[in-house]
Amino acid sequence: MGLLGSLGESLYNAIRRFLGSPIADEKAIKELLREIQRALLQADVNVNLVLNLSKNVEEKAFKEKIPLGISRKDYVLKIVYDELVKLMGGENPVRIEIKPAKPWVMMLVGIQGSGKTTSAVKIAKFLSKRGSKVALVCADTYRPAAYHQLKQLADMVGIPVYGNLNSKDSLDFLYNTLIDNPTIVIELQAHTDCRGGDDHNQKLSQRRAQSCVDYLISKGIPAERMKAVGYGEGVPKMEGLECDAISNLSTQEEQEAAHQKNRRTQFIVLNFDYVPKDN
Repeated sequence: MGLLGSLGESLYNAIRRFLGSPIADEKAIKELLREIQRALLQADVNVNLVLNLSKNVEEKAFKEKIPLGISRKDYVLKIVYDELVKLMGGENPVRIEIKPAKPWVMMLVGIQGSGKTTSAVKIAKFLSKRGSKVALVCADTYRPAAYHQLKQLADMVGIPVYGNLNSKDSLDFLYNTLIDNPTIVIELQAHTDCRGGDDHNQKLSQRRAQSCVDYLISKGIPAERMKAVGYGEGVPKMEGLECDAISNLSTQEEQEAAHQKNRRTQFIVLNFDYVPKDN
C-alpha cells in the first residue's frame, strides 16, 4: 500500500472509531483529532498545518451552533471533511495551463514513495496527448536506479528521458565492480526513513533493492550473483539516526538531513565463491 493509501486507511479507521463512540462529546472529538494528527504527521504533513487543522475543527465543533436536523457526529465529520479538503488544496482542482510556443517547466517534489516517478510519466503522457512536445528530466541524483526506473516507465509511453548517468544515481560503478570481480556475490540493501507506515516502508525498500538488481540483470549480470533485501526503516545508517532520535532533533532542517541519510541503497559482499557458468 502506498503512502496515500496508508493515510486514507488511517483516516478511515479514525472516523470509524469516532462513529462507534456512544456520544460525540469533547473526549470523543479530541480522540478523533489525535488520531487524525497522528495519521497526517506520519504522512509527513507539515506540523503547523496539522495543528491549524485541529484548531479549526475544535473551534467549529465546540463553539458553532449545530444546524437543525443534523446530529453532532455528522456535523463534526462535515467540519473534518471541509478542513481536510482545504488542506489538500480545495475543491477546485488546479488546472495545468500551458502557454503555446514557449518552454514550460514543471518540477515534482515529494517524499519517498509518494509516487513522483509514476506521476511524472502520467502527466507527461497527458500533456503529450494534448499536442505538447514533452520530455522528462531525472533530477534525483541520490537514489540508485532513479533514472533507470523513470526511463523504463517513460519508454512504455514514448516519452524521452534526460539525466546524468554518471552521477551517484548510476549503478555503472557497481556493474564494473561485478565485472572486474567475477566471483563475488553481493546483497543489495535498501533502506528508508521513518516517514510512512512500517509495512509501506518495508515494501518500498524491497522494490528499490529489486529495481537495482533488475537493472544489473539487464546489463548481463547473472541473477544468482545478487540478492535484493529491503530493510525499511528498521536499520538506520548509524547510531543517532533512529526514528525516535530524529524526532527529537530541534529543527526541521536537522530532521530532514537525518532522514536523507537513512534513504539509501548500498551493497555488501556475501561471498567470493561464485563460479561463472562459462567456466
